[in-house]
Amino acid sequence: MLKILIFLNCLGIVIILKIWLFFLVFQTNPEFEVAVFDVGQGDCFLIKLKNTTLQILIDAGDGSTQNLTEKLAKEMPLADKTIDIIILTHPHQDHVGGIPSILEEFETNLIIETGVDFENKTYDNFEEIVDLKQIPRLYAARGEKILIGENFVLEILHPFFSKSSQYKNVNDSSIVFLSKFKEKKALFTGDIELEGEKEMLDYLKSRQDLELENIDLLKTAHHGSKTSTSKEFLDLIRPRQAIISCARKNSFNHPATETIQLLNYYQVELKRTYQDGDIIFKF
Repeated sequence: MLKILIFLNCLGIVIILKIWLFFLVFQTNPEFEVAVFDVGQGDCFLIKLKNTTLQILIDAGDGSTQNLTEKLAKEMPLADKTIDIIILTHPHQDHVGGIPSILEEFETNLIIETGVDFENKTYDNFEEIVDLKQIPRLYAARGEKILIGENFVLEILHPFFSKSSQYKNVNDSSIVFLSKFKEKKALFTGDIELEGEKEMLDYLKSRQDLELENIDLLKTAHHGSKTSTSKEFLDLIRPRQAIISCARKNSFNHPATETIQLLNYYQVELKRTYQDGDIIFKF
């Protein structure tokens, strides 16, 4: 059902995913949706195009949410047991902990990951499952694009090339990507912190074609920590809405008061999983 064609060009790897299904060919005005799952102190998001079978999962919490697979199944078409793409922003437990159980429950056509060196038993388990199931893997690199039909594009914005990236802080190796459906844009930032954010900003300022201003949805980096989401970054993207994913009364004191105040200064409509639970954004 899903055909993946990979082409090399000067901007990176362009992946065209063609879903040969009736609903994709003959649909009218499909909705672009982002499901945000409350997984406590972690991240888990599902991108989907309504009336198609496309599902892109970003991270999967720390594995402590017992009903995550049930939540996923509820948001997917009836009897659909395939997640087309899984994006692991970085290998910390609060992002990869739930991945092994998801790989056991669902078929997966492509894994996009960082490939950075990091000691994590769950991540090692994930790699064993991926090898066993022979799931195709793609190491994130700036400029890679995933194109779905004529209206949906996902582009990697950071890091430059994750497989060889060296960061003092693993968070700064996080995959950051822009997903765009027609004119609607959602920006996912993993746990990138100020060092990685500064590196990315230098690149983004050189890309006039991205049209980053007025992002419709921002996944606030690092659970709303004060070490991310700088004023310079918000000046560039000017988000309309933002989501912070973290647990109530967590030991990291996420989200930071400074980050909340800065988002309020930019008049960003803010949602938080520890207050709002699971959230569906429809564009």
